[in-house]
Amino acid sequence: MKPSCPNITYKELNAVNNIMKQRTLSSFVGANHDGAMELLYMKSKDLNYWINGKTFLGGNYVRKFEADFAKMLNVDYAISVNSATSGLITALLALKPDNRKKIITTPYSFTASAAAISLAGYTPIFVDINPDTFILSERAIEEAIDDQTKAILHVSWCGNAGNLKKIKEIAEYHNITLIEDASQSILNKYNDEYIGTIGDIGVFSFNEPKNMTTGEGGMVVTNSETYAVRSRMIRNHGEAIPNIYNNIIHPDIIGYNFRLPEILAVIGIEQLKKLPALNKIRKLNYEYILENTKDIKALKPQVITNSEYYPYCMSFIVKNDGGGVLKRKIVNHLSEKNIPISTGIPRLLHENYCYNKENIPKYMKEAAYIWSAYISFFQIGYPNTVADMEELISALKEATL
Repeated sequence: MKPSCPNITYKELNAVNNIMKQRTLSSFVGANHDGAMELLYMKSKDLNYWINGKTFLGGNYVRKFEADFAKMLNVDYAISVNSATSGLITALLALKPDNRKKIITTPYSFTASAAAISLAGYTPIFVDINPDTFILSERAIEEAIDDQTKAILHVSWCGNAGNLKKIKEIAEYHNITLIEDASQSILNKYNDEYIGTIGDIGVFSFNEPKNMTTGEGGMVVTNSETYAVRSRMIRNHGEAIPNIYNNIIHPDIIGYNFRLPEILAVIGIEQLKKLPALNKIRKLNYEYILENTKDIKALKPQVITNSEYYPYCMSFIVKNDGGGVLKRKIVNHLSEKNIPISTGIPRLLHENYCYNKENIPKYMKEAAYIWSAYISFFQIGYPNTVADMEELISALKEATL
């Protein structure tokens, strides 16, 4: 048994080979050109092979990848970037600037969720999570909102939405932006809507362990023309395309180089075609483990609220484990059997020394509990099958006797 790995076939190899023969590794133009302003405001579906060659919005394959992605999620705009971290920074910078500098987010996530907030010039405000779903607590959000709150950065940990409906209602009531870190959630649904498209802006990841991959890369999605235009400018040196109209609307833009190369875009195009099948593997393996670990009283699986769920990894809490004795026993037993097991993030994000402790509650009970008791498994995707899950299930039962 091994962790999930990318599904790479002759289709990706042929696509990459064609790009190499064409010698078009990147087709972004970081400057103004004829038609640049028209392109900037177009919906993604209309950019699919709109023009051949190099443009401010990239080349043929980048724009096709974006068009395919937008169609798949039924959104108006998809903006590819070179990582989901870049995508989160882009989404945060796409917010129109004002005097509000606080972004509410979770302490239980990969470091990029919080680092992006700081890199975009905002202050992360960490609040507690729900002990069942591992997702932001709506009560904690309500308690943290004040007149300096700019946005909520919601993280769907392992692809789980938590109480996203209530969180969206809170954001709308207080007139603050809802950004979705949907890095682990591609094609997952909540109330039959795609996670990542429920808030104002969503961000997905394509780095290697994810459900689909381009090696590194990400996508920003939105139905807002303003957020899309600003994101496209932020991705690619937006200050380099001065225009009287544009300068009036977006005078604060300073762009970066967050561009996705053509070679990764063609991999993405092929990976999108496989995504439903790859997600099905994850779903089958996850459901098999869930059903066959129900009698392990020491383990409590993450409570999933989604209407469609294709997990990034499968997460458990080790219950009633004073001092972490049983957790260590499980980790040691599975390690001896060469079964990969994760114990979660190294530390809660608010415990990183780079954050101002004045903006952090003294104690977040539920996040601390989840951190201490968490275990998860990444080997539920390709190439593992339901038969491979038996090894994991047997080992968990042995370790919890």
